[in-house]
Amino acid sequence: LSSQPQTPTIKKAVSPSSSAVHLRGPFQAVSVPGRRPLSEHFGTVVTITVGPQKKAFVIHKDVLCFCSDYFRAAFNGSFKEAIEGKLSLPDEDADLFYIVNGFVYTRQLRQEDRQTGPQLSHRTLGQLWAFGDRYLMPALQNTAMDACIKRISLSNNGWFTGESMEREYGQTSEGSPLRRFLVDWQAHKSEQSKERLGQWPQEALVDLATTLSSMKSEHRGINKLPDDRGKCYYHVHAEGEHC
Repeated sequence: LSSQPQTPTIKKAVSPSSSAVHLRGPFQAVSVPGRRPLSEHFGTVVTITVGPQKKAFVIHKDVLCFCSDYFRAAFNGSFKEAIEGKLSLPDEDADLFYIVNGFVYTRQLRQEDRQTGPQLSHRTLGQLWAFGDRYLMPALQNTAMDACIKRISLSNNGWFTGESMEREYGQTSEGSPLRRFLVDWQAHKSEQSKERLGQWPQEALVDLATTLSSMKSEHRGINKLPDDRGKCYYHVHAEGEHC
């Protein structure tokens, strides 16, 4: 048998009423950040080694699986990972996984330097969202998204550099909530800089043009996201689930 876990097949569709992404299929991982694991989840532990330095993290298996369908598939069944209780993520960053490890227990995004939530950089929040996308952790994605929205709202800085847009588009797929948020924020700014936008990747410019062409007149130039959008507008949820 191959040691690579077989993850569930999940299709994403955008709800026309909320624009939240809904996951359809054998989806079990919690998507509402406020839902916590039960006492029964604190049993068996597993070891995950991360990065080229193989930093080891010991985590309660069912706590991790409560948050991730990827790890549920990896640690249940007849695969090597399930038998040995060990999994290697050589291409991931250990500092980022430190935040993920803390999140599955506390629902907080906290770096080793004690920076939390909106205090984290845009780069780190984007990386956390993308990690959640790769490993099917919707609650992590939604928490990172909420922190990103709060951070940028507090700073009132709607400009994303060409470098940052290249990075975010490189680690996300077409129509993803993170892409939509980045483009929507720029679209609602009162000023558009041709010089700065000229550094954006072509795909992002197409998304921006599409968004601007369909925008309501009362939403133009308001320098913030519209107030009529619900909390879950940029979230990822199982069908029928919401915050």
